[in-house]
Amino acid sequence: MIKYVYYFGFEMLVNYHLFNRKFIITIVSVSNNALKII
Repeated sequence: MIKYVYYFGFEMLVNYHLFNRKFIITIVSVSNNALKII
């Protein structure tokens, strides 16, 4: 049971990290495009 909870927590952490990375990349892309327009 404890192992399962630990594994689930680890998977959540990995998914959260990947989501954050995608989100940051999106923000950077938008910022770069905005700078090009200006």
